[in-house]
Amino acid sequence: MSFAGPVSKQRALENELLETGARILKQLGIDRRQFFRMTCGMAAGFGAMDSVFGRFFRLDAAELYDPAAVAALKTDYFIFDVQTHHVAVGRHFIGPLDVFDTRRSARRFNPVLKGKEPKQSDFELENYIKEVFLDSDTDVACLSGVPDQSEDKMILSPDQMARTRNIVNELTRCERMMSHGLFSPDLGTKNLENMHRQAESLKIDAWKGYTGQGLGADRDGWWMDDEKIAYPALQYSRDKLKIRNICLHKGKAIGVFNEAHCHPKDMVKVSKDLPELNFLIYHSGLKSVEDALPASEDGFRRNPYVPWVSDLCEYRRKNPHMTNVYMELGTSFGTAVVTSPMLGRTCWE
Repeated sequence: MSFAGPVSKQRALENELLETGARILKQLGIDRRQFFRMTCGMAAGFGAMDSVFGRFFRLDAAELYDPAAVAALKTDYFIFDVQTHHVAVGRHFIGPLDVFDTRRSARRFNPVLKGKEPKQSDFELENYIKEVFLDSDTDVACLSGVPDQSEDKMILSPDQMARTRNIVNELTRCERMMSHGLFSPDLGTKNLENMHRQAESLKIDAWKGYTGQGLGADRDGWWMDDEKIAYPALQYSRDKLKIRNICLHKGKAIGVFNEAHCHPKDMVKVSKDLPELNFLIYHSGLKSVEDALPASEDGFRRNPYVPWVSDLCEYRRKNPHMTNVYMELGTSFGTAVVTSPMLGRTCWE
């Protein structure tokens, strides 16, 4: 998986960031790794993006040199990251996707990772806790996974997700973590049995489903508005399990899921038929950053369409009942804002 932006601008951004960092860290008397782990390093990143892409970020020059200046400007906020991941020991494939490649692609966005080869422990529990709860401002996180035919094929099973949640909450002595359960309606009765076990034994907090992942008869996937396949699972969750929040991977097929089934067109009917449920559309349904970049190059003056995000917004405009459909930001905003700040601002401002 890669995040392709305008190559000339990405190279200019990297050069600007490294030059700025080299100049400042010399004055501070620290090494590059230390600098880019500080709030000053983050400020340098925003400053470099302003230099290359135009002014998009509010930045005071003092923030580049003085952590106290950053702290002085900090406002109160609450960060709930509703999609985080780690892997089970020794596992690193989601279908054909190797998470090692995902980590390598992150070098384009994080200078600390440049030249650093990922290792298996980077993706596992200990480093997950460090990066999410010690090295970031995250207040609460939800751990997610990906279904498969059997748990021994999953990169992280529901039991393992619940175990991580329990470990973190016991360590912090408060509710810092939640855990998804996984549901695959196209598995029929087997799915209902799995849902019952996860709800009763693991006390999962919400469901996560992937319409672009077919585990049943149709390997291309399934649709949320399919009354024969999806509705029995959704009604069972509503009526018997009393779990109302349904999280769905939409957009971003990433070479793993069937792209056509990742489109959010099925949300209009299901949100109307089942108004008691909340539907959280992960990635805001963005098809991909690459598909959205061309229109963003001129500030969307000629073409304001952002593949699939615009579709979802138009569905909501035409269907006032869709007050139970929510757009999650996550990876879509993160990859967009560092590839094209104009895209990030326009889609999720």
